[in-house]
Amino acid sequence: MESSQNLQGSTVEVNFDTLIHAIAFSNHPTSASLLAVGGDSKVIVTELIGSGPTSESTSSLLSLEHFHHGTRVAAIAWSPRTIRASDAVAKIVFATAGGDYKIRIFTSVLDGSNPTVSVLEGHTDNITSLGFDNLDGRWLASTGDDGTVRVWDVDAATQHTCTLLASPGAAVMWHPRDAMRELSEDTAYEFMVAERGGTIKFMEVGRTQPIRSIFTTHSPLLDAHWSAVSPDLIGAVANGQWVTWKRQDSSVAAAIVAVNMESPTCIQWSASLSDRVAIGGLNRWQILCSDGEREPNGSVVVAEGEGHCTAVSWSIAEPTCCVAVGSTLQLVNAEN
Repeated sequence: MESSQNLQGSTVEVNFDTLIHAIAFSNHPTSASLLAVGGDSKVIVTELIGSGPTSESTSSLLSLEHFHHGTRVAAIAWSPRTIRASDAVAKIVFATAGGDYKIRIFTSVLDGSNPTVSVLEGHTDNITSLGFDNLDGRWLASTGDDGTVRVWDVDAATQHTCTLLASPGAAVMWHPRDAMRELSEDTAYEFMVAERGGTIKFMEVGRTQPIRSIFTTHSPLLDAHWSAVSPDLIGAVANGQWVTWKRQDSSVAAAIVAVNMESPTCIQWSASLSDRVAIGGLNRWQILCSDGEREPNGSVVVAEGEGHCTAVSWSIAEPTCCVAVGSTLQLVNAEN
């Protein structure tokens, strides 16, 4: 893993010895500095160090441990059960979706010993997205090209529910504000699942019918993301467009913006900056400054680069976005 700096100090490039298919910053305060990188047959757990890639202070990645995976890593999700205390990691828990249609849950203390790995089987085609609930990590949701969304009981290592969708699943994500709520007996675990046909459904554990749906006529929808800073804001990329909704206002898209790249395939709102969004496509990536409601010419490009972008992920602790292009990660300061 080698680092270099370019773009006048605003971006740090980190090179790996594998193509990068999935990346994920931990979205939990107890482990916010951790970044998992998924390659052809392994997962590399790294740590973001430094205070942001600026000309005065440069962030970089410290490799902590490699995990054998045996197949392509299609998606990664961190559990809130990952605990970091002071300068030591007491325990990490993350899940992966493999090219063999299996989900693996890794538990490790990062001491070089073999991790504990639980395998969940049930999907019959590519798994495109998965995520732990943000409250206590008991539930894991997954979706994929088999046209289902599945909820797994992590403690029992069993499938809890399987719901048939109208089209293949593109993304699944739990309510980003759940981590700030207190867990009680009547707590509703809420998540969204985005379908390639253009519908996004909001669901709760234990219910097979959605509690609300929003939609776009643009398809295929390839990715969607729920803003943690503005939890009423949903964004998606579909048929070359950037689509946004105000969840409580209407089921119809609030804005549809043409994206200046070939086939945008991934999107993620910043977890710390309310007006930043990262979008990646087949030939380039961009970080845009927009509130999600402006006209196409109202968005300002904060940073951009060329190459096939396979994934984007934001740090919740710093204004840093990680962009995967080939075998390179780019750590971008989005605050400038």
